[in-house]
Amino acid sequence: GDDNVILFGQVGEEGSVVEKNQEFSYYLNAYNNTKNAISDYEIMSILPSTGNKQGSNFDGTYKVKITLPNSFGNAKVYCSTKNYNGLVNDVSDKNNEFKECNAMDDYVSATAIKITNISIANRHYMDKIKLSILPTGNKYSNKYVNSFVGESPTITEFTQTASNKTTVRVISRSISGRIFMDVNENGIEDSVDKYLPDMKLTLYKLDNDDNMNEIKSTTTNKNGEYVFNDLDVGRYKIRLTEVDSQKYDLTLRYGTEDLEHDSDAYKISDTLYEISNKKTPEEPDGILVSREIESVTDMNIGLVSKKSFGFDIAKYITKVELNTTAGLNTYNYTNQNKVSLSVKNSLKATARVYYGIKIENNSNSAGYVRLINESIPEGLNFNLNDPYNSQWIYQDGQVRSIVYENDLIKPGETRYLQIVLDMPTQLEAKRFVNTVTLLNIEKYEPEKLADDTNAEPSTYEIGDAVSYAGINWHVIKSEDINGDEVVTLLADSGSISSLSGHTSSTTDTYKWSTSKINKYLQGGVLDTGSNLSKESTLNLPILYDNVICDDASGTPNMSYGGTIGGNCMSGLFETSKVRLLTAEEFNTLTSSGLTDLSWLYDKKDFWLMNSVWVEQKHDVYGRITDITNVKGLAQYVHETSVMTGYNSSSKNSWTYANTNKDVRPVIKVSSRNVILEQ
Repeated sequence: GDDNVILFGQVGEEGSVVEKNQEFSYYLNAYNNTKNAISDYEIMSILPSTGNKQGSNFDGTYKVKITLPNSFGNAKVYCSTKNYNGLVNDVSDKNNEFKECNAMDDYVSATAIKITNISIANRHYMDKIKLSILPTGNKYSNKYVNSFVGESPTITEFTQTASNKTTVRVISRSISGRIFMDVNENGIEDSVDKYLPDMKLTLYKLDNDDNMNEIKSTTTNKNGEYVFNDLDVGRYKIRLTEVDSQKYDLTLRYGTEDLEHDSDAYKISDTLYEISNKKTPEEPDGILVSREIESVTDMNIGLVSKKSFGFDIAKYITKVELNTTAGLNTYNYTNQNKVSLSVKNSLKATARVYYGIKIENNSNSAGYVRLINESIPEGLNFNLNDPYNSQWIYQDGQVRSIVYENDLIKPGETRYLQIVLDMPTQLEAKRFVNTVTLLNIEKYEPEKLADDTNAEPSTYEIGDAVSYAGINWHVIKSEDINGDEVVTLLADSGSISSLSGHTSSTTDTYKWSTSKINKYLQGGVLDTGSNLSKESTLNLPILYDNVICDDASGTPNMSYGGTIGGNCMSGLFETSKVRLLTAEEFNTLTSSGLTDLSWLYDKKDFWLMNSVWVEQKHDVYGRITDITNVKGLAQYVHETSVMTGYNSSSKNSWTYANTNKDVRPVIKVSSRNVILEQ
């Protein structure tokens, strides 16, 4: 309804958020809302300056360039370099000191620009003018605000009009969160919790090899809040340092589906907590900030008061076997608190739900868990005769466990249980909520147990023969991990099988993840040639993980070793709880001074991993002529202790003995879970 020329500005194709020192632009536009055509319209823009009334605030300098549409045949461009304080926001003011300039041909320095002789038909838009800005030396969060005014010098009944303000800012990526005291210890930030000020956090950036480089540090404010601003694109980790381990402990991680109020930290040590991401372990490590992910919020850390005595208990779903008319489907999970399954016809579906239970002494005192109670939700059944439920009993009409009633659990130590529940067919969709409770715990009193010689685990030495999960092993290493004696075990020859590699056929391409030896030790069955042996009784949660290469690392088709870490030809790695003996371990054993190594050599050849290093070939100028860079190849040991495999003299061939090579797994487990053979 305004009988005048209406001005409006827009941001250019680069958008309203740009990178540091990135060129950006504004479009200057107008609509002739009068009854007459205008042929001499003029537009002036006082360009952005730090501290002006427009609201601009930036570092460094910039130059400008004007792009006029082809329809502006007689238009002219003028520039002013007068100080911003002396400019007047009036098109016709002579004190602005405009001079004709070449801003259409090149970037120029200017404080204001003016375009004259613009023609606009009545009731039509003007063709857009592009004002480009090329900044130098700006910083994150800088802001450039632009507007412009216009009028006709000959049509006096039309007053000067002004455009809207158009803002372009330099991106400021950030990661923020809060540190809260989880008073009710539910893992959730809620109304009863308190916030912790003056807690020091350090930000690290990850390089392509996941190495951590310290970036900056900050402390939480009075509301427990922290923020790391002005971040480059990349992956980050946050660490809470200098934690008072006598005062604080960490609350449950991801205790809820409410990502805004859960705690995202896990322990590196008693005095160091870390936030890596909110994603699954299979996804890249680190908190990602990018062009698309500008701000990552609610990366929170929940703390609880350190208890003088007590245990934390957590329950997870590890596997669900769903049996429908279409067959049996198995779903494996990595310690999930909640899973959801879609069943087309619940009347024809049954299921087995496998749970893992973790009990941790998260206090300053040792003690016992005398009695554990398991709640069975309505609709699920407990089978006492199921071997998987051997840790449980019926007592007073309840499902309970006394498996750890005489097991002294020290501060920081963890114990595990397992249970499986059966789901019969259901009439409709249903939710099953399952909990476990510590009914009776008891603090360790030294004066009462002065004569108890079984409180500490046995000490194992290299070469000790032990039994575990129905298999015979020998100890090849003993170490202290968080106060617990952890032993590395090598299976005796023939304890598992003498079949080469345990692949399904001699023509299979070897993959560790699909090998029979790995399947057996992960809970599958063992093919001994003609019969299926018993299921593995390995208690997987107490095994320590190893990450190994999921191929033969470029070796010929008959190599079954692979690598631990290092170079992997396929680039695929498998997190496994079992592996093969490494060449380093083999050499350590042979040089250990043990008088009897018959258990190591035994009667069959066996595979090693990470045992051969193939050097690159170079010409006389030092240039690589053979681009193959395979390191950590597999090899095997002959019963005569002669290592056969890569022929180091010819540098380009392999030799193999014509015997079956025994696959002898290596596992790492707490010494409390093995039986010493006398």
